[in-house]
Formats: sequence, C-alpha cells, structure tokens
Amino acid sequence: KRVLCLRFLNWPVQRRQHHQILRDRSAQNPVSDVSRHRMVVYSASPSAADTADSAAGRSDRKFLRELFPMSRHSATVICVSDEARQDGVRPGISLAEARSFSEYAGKGPRNPYVFAEWSPEPDRDRLIETAERVRRFAPIVSADEMPIPDSLLLDVTGCGPLFGGESGLAEELLRHLQNVGFRCRISISDSVAAAWAFAHPRGHFLAESQRPAHRRNPRSGRSMADAEWDLPIVIIPHGQADKWLNDLPIAAGRIPPADQHLLRQLGITTLQKFLQLPSDDLPSRFSSETLLRRRQLLQEDPEHLIGLPEPVPVEAGWSGEYPARDSDEIQRVAEFLIHQISDQLQNRRLAASGLQCILLPETGTTHTPSSSRSGTSTNGSRDETDSSSSPEDSVTAAANRLQISCDLLRPTQSAEQLLQVLSLKLERIRIPGPVRSVTLTAVTATLPVARQRHLFSDDEHTEHVEELAAVVSRLAGRLGKDGVLRADIRETAVPEKSVGWIPLMDRSRDDHSTGTERILETLVTPSDESPSTGLSPTRPLRLLPEPVMIANTAIADVPPRFQWKGADWTPIQWAGPDRIETHWWDDPIVRRDYFRVQCEQGSVFWIYRDLVNRHWYLHGIFE
Repeated sequence: KRVLCLRFLNWPVQRRQHHQILRDRSAQNPVSDVSRHRMVVYSASPSAADTADSAAGRSDRKFLRELFPMSRHSATVICVSDEARQDGVRPGISLAEARSFSEYAGKGPRNPYVFAEWSPEPDRDRLIETAERVRRFAPIVSADEMPIPDSLLLDVTGCGPLFGGESGLAEELLRHLQNVGFRCRISISDSVAAAWAFAHPRGHFLAESQRPAHRRNPRSGRSMADAEWDLPIVIIPHGQADKWLNDLPIAAGRIPPADQHLLRQLGITTLQKFLQLPSDDLPSRFSSETLLRRRQLLQEDPEHLIGLPEPVPVEAGWSGEYPARDSDEIQRVAEFLIHQISDQLQNRRLAASGLQCILLPETGTTHTPSSSRSGTSTNGSRDETDSSSSPEDSVTAAANRLQISCDLLRPTQSAEQLLQVLSLKLERIRIPGPVRSVTLTAVTATLPVARQRHLFSDDEHTEHVEELAAVVSRLAGRLGKDGVLRADIRETAVPEKSVGWIPLMDRSRDDHSTGTERILETLVTPSDESPSTGLSPTRPLRLLPEPVMIANTAIADVPPRFQWKGADWTPIQWAGPDRIETHWWDDPIVRRDYFRVQCEQGSVFWIYRDLVNRHWYLHGIFE
C-alpha cells in the first residue's frame, strides 16, 4: 500500500489569500499581490455561536483551546503570514497585542495588515472542494481526520507507473496545484501515519510555533526539523518508513498535546523512543488515542481511507412502465441493479462499504437520489429529503418513499455479496404496495489490500477473513447491527468489568475503519496455545450478572453457611484468599479477597469478602 499526503501550507492564511485572488479574477479586477499582505487569522472569544458548529467544528475549537489556552477567554492569534511573522506577530498572542504590532509597523498601501476571524467550517469545506482538483491522480481521495486539517490523503497504490513512477506523479500533482496558486508539500509512504508524519515533521501546523527548537543530532550535526524536511516532495521507498520515522519528533506522530507534554517531561522527544516504550505500561499513563497512534505508526492497526463523496456517485436506477408488484419482482430488479453497481466499482477501482436503496411506491413521485446531494424529480422540482437511514433498523419512510441502508464489514466489489446483504434487508421490511422505481447508491471506499495466496503457506486464513466478513454482513442484515457482537477484553482487575460486548459493525468507534481487518484476522487465526483440558483452578467460567450479598457479617473467615436461591449452602472446604484490588487512582476503589468454596451439596462457588464494606458476596459458579 502507498499513501500520499498532500499538505497545504499555512492553510487558514493560504485559503483566504487564494479566495481573494479568485474574487479579483471573477470581478475582472487587477489581481492584487495578496501574498505580500500581512495577514493575521485570529479566533474570537468563545460565544454562543460556537454551539452552531458541526461536530467536526466543535472538535476543531476544542483542539484549538488545548493549543492556545488564552483562546478560552479572549481573542487570540492562531495563524499569521510570513510577512506578519517578520514584524514579530506570533500565534498564541492576544489580538490586541497583534494590532499594536500593526500600528507600530505602519499600514502602507503596498503591504497592509489584514485581520480575519477564523471559523472552522469554511476551511474544511474549501479543503474538500479542492479534492476535486486531484481526483485524476488517485482513485481514493480522503480528508485528513485530524482537528483543523490542512491535508488531503490519496491512495496511490499502483498509480505510480501511470505517471512514470511515484516521483513523476508527485511532481505533476505539485505542478498542477502550483499553477492554480496553491503552495503544497507532498509525502509518499507505506501508511497514512507515516505519510502524515513526513509531511508534518514538526507536527500539526498550528503547534509548530508553540514548540521549542529541536536539538541537533551530535552524530550527524543535523536536526530532523531542518530544511531537509521542508522539501516540497518527500518519497520514502517501500519498506523503509520505520527507519526514517525514528528521528522525527513525537509531534509528527499525531499524539494529543497533553500526552506530548507528558512524554517530553519523561525525556521522550523522538518517535524512536516513543515506539520503544513497553506497551504493557502505556494504557495506565496515556490516552486511548495515543495508544491508537502508536499502533498505527507500527502498522499494527492499518488505517483505511474513506473516500470523499464523488461528484458522480456510483449508482444505478430502474423505473418501468409496469411496477414491481411483489417481493420476487423487487429482488430481480435489485439483482439487475447490483450487477450494474459492481461493474461501475470495478471500472473505477473502488469498493462498496454499504448500499443505499430507495424504493418509490406507485403512488409517489419519481426521484433520483444521490449519496452526497439532493435529487431532481421528473417534474422539475427539487427533493431535499434526507436520505440517511435511522440507526435502529436502517429503514426509514419519508416523502412517500422507502429508504434502506445496509453496511458491509469489509468493502467489496462482489455482486454476490452485495445482493446477499440487500436481499436479507428486503426480507425484513414490509413494502406497502407496488414499486414504480428503485435506485441503488454505493457507499464507496478503497479496495482492501490484495494478498497473494500460495499453495503451501501459513496465510491460508486470508480467505477465511473474506468469508467471515461476508457472513457477519449477512447476519447484520438480518438481525441488525446490534445483533452481531464480539467480546471486548478490557484492562481491569474487576472481574465483572473485564469482558464486555460491542457490535462487530460499530462504525461509531474511532478505530472502526482501521481495526476491522485486525479483528477479523484475530477471529480466524488459530491460537498457538493448546486447548485447556479443564477449568481454571482459581476463576470460574460462569459469573453472575451482579455479585449477590450472602452475609453482612464482619468476620474474616468464610461464612459457615449462606443462602442463595432459597437454599442453604454449607461450605466444607475452601482455597484462598486470592486478593484483587484496583489502583489507588481508580474510583471507586475495589479491594476483595476471593475464595473457591466447596459445599456439602457438591457445588463449588466463587465468593469474596469486600475489604471496603466487610460484606461477603457470591460472584461465580464452577461447573
């Protein structure tokens, strides 16, 4: 796999400068040299307007306040042009201080100061619009998921030969964007994490000015933050990313600011030192996001690019003179459309991670849907009805039409798999009457990485991954997403909290796109450990949903008898205690002494004494 990170330098400033150039051209005015303007972008003090932002916008503002604490209560400069920086204006200072710099420097007609208020939505929207300019260079173009993004991510696997190599691709892409006025930096590597790191060697562009200068390497006399990493194009050969990542600062690993500060206090300043930390000790010290970033850098948790909606979506439609009157006819129509969808996916080198199906009853008005924009009816009116599905059953009815949404655990081009998932979904719903038109739209994603299979190989489970993904997708289509669960092992000493259940197709989790492949491989890979011949001598297989109090006595010995489910139980022998306690910083604190108890009736129980309230509880049963 090869990923290209396209970074737009100083994006909040560059976006406004580029917008001014386009305005001058559209008004047929002389194009002003806005690149020489002293531009200052500032964040206004918090207000009620912040609540109007989208979820991504609120995430951007939260990240900004972590970087610039002053922005929590006053207007703060967050980004400046090179000309303003030469006058001493720096990100992180107050807006009032920046205005005093402008008054001191003067406001000449050639190089005036321009103050612009920052808002997250226009920057994000313009970045996504710019993606349309680069679609011809890669089949999948994705937006950076970092807060306040300044980059696009392209899946360029296999695209290099079309441009005379990866260097030719990068040079042509850079030249194409420079011709329309953009200033960019390009890096190509084996993963999203590595490509982002090489394009951002000092970390997030807003945090660069907040960080002290890097020390030089005494052996080479160079710093990884020197101009060698400011080259417009950086291409890391396949398989060599690990070696080049070692000397980059920890900020290049997309680690949250709070954890970066903690790592620097521990003397860990490079990714090499960070990646060498023992993984067992990290969960208690760092956030889950930092642990995820570490796995991504080590390529233990690969990231899959989710393509931006295409201007021409992958869709197929049917409308006949005679409506489809029963489920068999609708199934035949769906099969016909899915084969068209599959052909489009193969021709465009895409895969489908889901399907959106819209059924229009005979009494409704025709409608042409789209996954990313509203449709136009045949009578010329606009239909702005939201085509998203409900999270409960993925089926909604609106504007006299039925909308069905189905997801796949693993993106595919297979018409057979797509038809199986959609057919199971159609079997669960009640269609009110004859259907005049059917429209299918694919939710596109990048193709899964192809793996060569050998006749004699230990990697035979790769085929089982695809089979399991297909089975899970079909089950979720029949039972719903919440009907297919997997065990989630949790790092805790409390037995009843050590295992949980989460949906296998839970797309709300941050690591869904990156962890699905790893989860599937874990489920189908045979364990190296030999199967156990018996139960654990200290832990039972069966735990009660909640511990049941069997004695409120404060005695330290095992109770001579106790009641449970209306029967009296008399312990005759026991083993223990086995102490379990949580860390001192956990709340509430759990301290227990567990005993394996055999009773006269022959049953064996797992009971414990709570060292906090001195009561005895029954927790498990040995069977």
